[in-house]
Amino acid sequence: MINELKIWWSSVPKAQKAGLIVLAAFVAAVLVMSFGVTIGESVGKVL
Repeated sequence: MINELKIWWSSVPKAQKAGLIVLAAFVAAVLVMSFGVTIGESVGKVL
């Protein structure tokens, strides 16, 4: 599994890699924010 990912990654152009990294970071940020809001609301209810 890891080897296939490495082979695929080395075949991706550099510009595309930058785009993928930015996209992944953006998705992660959105998930963390929505997750944080959910946690904040449930903590608010408990307190």
